[in-house]
Amino acid sequence: MILITDTQNAPGRQILNAFLEQKSENIRVLLPSQSDISFYNTLNIDAVIGNLDNHPSLDKAMKGVDTLIITHSNLLSDLRTGYVNLLRTASGAGVKHIIYISSILVGNSSCILAEENAETETAIRNSGILYTILRRNILMEQMPIFIGNPVVSGKILFPGGNGRISFTSAESIAEIVVYFTQNRPKVGATYKISNDISHSFTDIADILSSIIETPIYYSPVENAFFRESLLNDSVPETLTERIVSVAKSIEMNEFDVPDFTLFRLLERRNKERAKSYTNVLPNWFNRKRQPIHKNKNLSDYLKEVYRH
Repeated sequence: MILITDTQNAPGRQILNAFLEQKSENIRVLLPSQSDISFYNTLNIDAVIGNLDNHPSLDKAMKGVDTLIITHSNLLSDLRTGYVNLLRTASGAGVKHIIYISSILVGNSSCILAEENAETETAIRNSGILYTILRRNILMEQMPIFIGNPVVSGKILFPGGNGRISFTSAESIAEIVVYFTQNRPKVGATYKISNDISHSFTDIADILSSIIETPIYYSPVENAFFRESLLNDSVPETLTERIVSVAKSIEMNEFDVPDFTLFRLLERRNKERAKSYTNVLPNWFNRKRQPIHKNKNLSDYLKEVYRH
């Protein structure tokens, strides 16, 4: 049995879809209270209502689980206590393999989220359970968090400075997770999951300008202004500090981590398909090699989301 802890958000939703495409069986999901489990039942997916702080629901969710996929994001809240509960339950239930979606910044940043991820990684390593840790970069699917809807405003206001981000996609993460459930490693390992090229907010503004054929401007703002704006919009102070912490890391260029691990893993997953993607194709980012998987690049993603 495979348990996915969060399928309501990226990348958990895409991970579940990837398993469904593979016609995988024995999939279980942990759903928040008041979720409609009938939809999951029609897909032959076992659904358990609960959360990381509800011990009885974790006991029920972990029963018979062989592989635990931790997909909860700590962007909005500190989940360390919940993760400890999850790991204790997994250990007691005899889970054989943990796959944890962590942060690319672990070990290289003072970002609040990265520090929490580092503690969780340590707890996983100390659990005695075989683990695969995937340190991902910012997801394309999280783009609206940073730029909102500039098609309406005509501008991107964010304190990112000239920082660049090696965006990856939730579909990339999903394909790698499926690979590791089918090819369980013999020892615990940690991987960086980034794209092979990075993009600035100026790049993003230029892409959007071309898509909608109307100028979009990126205006880097001060962190203090950004923080005050969030508070004025009634964003809780603790959440504001978490978001500002990520913004500071972007401005300091800490997410500019191009990495080829993603492509190597996907090549290993489907060598024959990899052979068909050897041509260098022109696009917005100048000689970007087309990924050896079905995922869209950043310009294609933005086109899909913002073209209307």
